[in-house]
Amino acid sequence: MAAKYIVVLVAITTLMLRNHNVGATELIVGDDAAWNVPGSPETYSTWASKHTFSVGDVLVFNFVNGSHTVALVNKNAFETCNTSNVNSAIMSQSPVRVPLQKTGQLHFICTVDDHCLSGLKLSINVTDKSPLSPASSSTPPANSSPTNIPSFAFVASSSLMLFFVNL
Repeated sequence: MAAKYIVVLVAITTLMLRNHNVGATELIVGDDAAWNVPGSPETYSTWASKHTFSVGDVLVFNFVNGSHTVALVNKNAFETCNTSNVNSAIMSQSPVRVPLQKTGQLHFICTVDDHCLSGLKLSINVTDKSPLSPASSSTPPANSSPTNIPSFAFVASSSLMLFFVNL
């Protein structure tokens, strides 16, 4: 009888401890339209509004080599399409893969001709994947200290273990 409970306990614990964030999500910028001069200036902001961007995800910019570039820029350069002060590397070999490594706003533009002015630019907000992090804030207040909150899986499996041990 005890062996039956142990098997059930192991099965439940395994299911609860299974990591539901199995890996990074690859997001193809523009989906099938790829990274090309859009028909509408809102194309990429509309695309971004339909997706969630999290730390660990990867943006993939697909385009014909020699036709476009991808540059990470600040908000001002994004809004004005100022390509003269690009502080990051200009990526020109497709596909460009950009791992999202921290939370916050990221802005990308194409530096070829007037492509940015035609709408070939993308602004996204990267959030933390952690289900315990608040959605409205990407950084904790300066006076806060980290807290260790046990996960549901740990608490539940510990409770089940204590229950079966005391049978």
